[in-house]
Amino acid sequence: WWPAMQRVLFRSVAWPATMPDLLAGNVMVAAGDTTRIGDGAGGGILLILAGGGTLQSDQEQVELRAGDIACLPGNQGITVSGGSAGLHYFFVDDSPLLSYLGWEVKTTDRTRFTHYPAEVLKARLDEYEAAGIDASGVFLSHQGLPDEKLATPHLFAHLNRLMPGARNTVHAHAAPALTYVIHGGNNCYSLLGEPLVNGEIENPARVDWVDGQLSITPPNLWHGHFNDGDEPILSLVIQPAGLYYNDRTMNFQFADQQ
Repeated sequence: WWPAMQRVLFRSVAWPATMPDLLAGNVMVAAGDTTRIGDGAGGGILLILAGGGTLQSDQEQVELRAGDIACLPGNQGITVSGGSAGLHYFFVDDSPLLSYLGWEVKTTDRTRFTHYPAEVLKARLDEYEAAGIDASGVFLSHQGLPDEKLATPHLFAHLNRLMPGARNTVHAHAAPALTYVIHGGNNCYSLLGEPLVNGEIENPARVDWVDGQLSITPPNLWHGHFNDGDEPILSLVIQPAGLYYNDRTMNFQFADQQ
């Protein structure tokens, strides 16, 4: 598990990467400036952290505001432009996988541009809270993948909220995960390690959450997330999980079922 306050680079490959399959980072776009996104990737995820602006594809233009999330096809010439206050966003894409394979991808409707406005995401989370669900989240999926809870055929993305006193059940999975802390509260943390004893991790490592932190969870390692503070916490979890699900090798396990 390697927390970082800014872009993380996996050093043992010949192209930019945060883990062998994924690249993550923060981008600042000044007011009036424009940058291309998704070049060299099959797909990606955008989380707007601050400011606002516009996203332009060949088919539509979308206004972006803080808290919005977008799932994007790669190699589409998509651009983002900073508004009057500029635009700050976090991104994850699968360009390292394509660089390794030596492929240029022509995406289909299975990788479809999808915009999730912040107010829509908040409304869904508030529905769970009203129903008394203290550990909830929103799967970022779309109609191009009707039978899979995936943002792209390669990327799983989940907006995760834990209310005060809540926890995610200790679990493990074959795909590694990136966790970006949107709001870490005042006493939220992750525990991870092995072995298990009576469904709990023995002598776990503890990683405290800090706003803007990016952490990598290694594959098949037991871990759980805990909110012992007095306010809700919010994170975005992204995994290169699609191929694992397709190959039936995700091996998702819950500690309390072992």
